[in-house]
Amino acid sequence: MTLTSSPATIATVAAASPRLINGPLARLFLIEFGALMSFYLLLPVVPQYAMAAGAGGVGAGLATGALMLSTVAAEFATPRLLARFGYRAVLAIGVACLGVPVLALPASAGLPTVIAVSLVRGVGLAIIFVACGALCAEVIPAERRGEGLGVLGIVTGVPAVVGMPLGLWLVAHAGYSVVFVIGTVTALSGLVVVSGLPGRRQVAPTGSLGVLAGFRTPALTRPALVFAATTVAAGAVCTFLPAALPQ
Repeated sequence: MTLTSSPATIATVAAASPRLINGPLARLFLIEFGALMSFYLLLPVVPQYAMAAGAGGVGAGLATGALMLSTVAAEFATPRLLARFGYRAVLAIGVACLGVPVLALPASAGLPTVIAVSLVRGVGLAIIFVACGALCAEVIPAERRGEGLGVLGIVTGVPAVVGMPLGLWLVAHAGYSVVFVIGTVTALSGLVVVSGLPGRRQVAPTGSLGVLAGFRTPALTRPALVFAATTVAAGAVCTFLPAALPQ
């Protein structure tokens, strides 16, 4: 038996399977990769920088704590910002908050400066997490959403695996200032493609669940508690392990 496919059949199959990586999604992945590479690159470096300036373990803990605290707080406000200003403007603010404040660190290693920089960068991180997650749900074709989220996992996971050890290695071989400049440039690289993203929500939310309401939902509360516990543990390891094992 011979199997043949007419041009019409091929066209029908192609139309039924939209491209997974479309233009907006590719731009979104580039923005998120650059932002998270900047974040993870500096995550263990900034506490070490504070300790090297004499802030001690308390100062290192405050640097990471301020970063995480402002991240959680800003996540509650980000959906309102997206509704009012749209994706392009809010994501541009997010990458700017992650990258620009880092330039203040070479000028001052004082604990107030380190904490202030960490607070602003936490706001940028919150915007990246919330805005990129919301936009991914819109621009990934619904029938290929599982594949798209898998690729998103790679985009967000690689910076975590590569960035943290790379940041410490660069400090040892090139110094803090070089790492700070790289972190700034990596984050701000997203500004090159942010104009190609949708400005507003393409699909009106139906049955959406607010963050606070989500905490009252058992199906969401349990994984949220697990995520919170692992995040606290990871933050402690990233903050204090380099000081405990400098070699």
